[in-house]
Amino acid sequence: MADWEDYLYPGTNVLRNKLGIQDNRALARAELLALRLRADEGCPAGSFDLEHLQAIHRHLFQDVYEWAGQLRQVDLFKNERDEYVPHDRIEIAMHDVHRRVAETNVLGTPDPSEFSAKAAEIIGDTSHVHPFREGNTRTELQFLQQLGEQAGHTIDLTRIDRDAWHEAKIQSGRGNYGNMDDQILAAIVLTLEKPLPLAQRTFEQAVQDDELRRAREIQDQCDTQQEALKAVMAAADRSGKEPPEREAIRRAFEEKCEEQQVALARQQQERFDRLKLLYKGPPSGPERE
Repeated sequence: MADWEDYLYPGTNVLRNKLGIQDNRALARAELLALRLRADEGCPAGSFDLEHLQAIHRHLFQDVYEWAGQLRQVDLFKNERDEYVPHDRIEIAMHDVHRRVAETNVLGTPDPSEFSAKAAEIIGDTSHVHPFREGNTRTELQFLQQLGEQAGHTIDLTRIDRDAWHEAKIQSGRGNYGNMDDQILAAIVLTLEKPLPLAQRTFEQAVQDDELRRAREIQDQCDTQQEALKAVMAAADRSGKEPPEREAIRRAFEEKCEEQQVALARQQQERFDRLKLLYKGPPSGPERE
């Protein structure tokens, strides 16, 4: 997509999407629910370079955008003209960010204050690169969480204030990383705050937690699909589709939903199998066979 309009439905400011939604509010809701499901699965690991960032974006937005994981092909800004690097400088700029991940040894920084200061510059500059047409902040936050994990820090993303983070991104684009440092430090879960280690939880407790998570995932998926179906059928109505065409669109969409439901059930079963292995160890004898 080389032009701005290529990303949008004709005559609208709504991004083209796999769900066929042409209303920004409905798209935002469906995108949020789809992303929550993918984030719960866990994002791909990597070496904190551009390819790693693309893999995270592709994983999070694969259900919504055809261009998930692809670098933007247009220049853009929200507040200031030079807010983000030109699209043809993305790879060079992210190479510089990746170089500083190694040079600052952020992954080997156990002190929370020192880690947050280093991570603030890396995430702030990644935000300035802004590699994707949409979904940059959510991708960066997963990137940050993985940085923390590698350095031995648990980062609770729910502690990050949305408005403060937005301002921190603007300031970091000007070379001022203090606000972002504050946000990251506040999101780090200190040792005494961390949940009980696995050894102190019973298998029954773990199963109960997994059942609650499973129910929420299924409900979220259902909500996403229903919202998307409404938007798809509304678009069919607006375009004057005949009843047979509308029914064909509905059937095709419902088939896609069934595929997503089967995929989610498979992922949930695989997660439960890993949980059993974690607590009870590998099977032996006939059970293993």
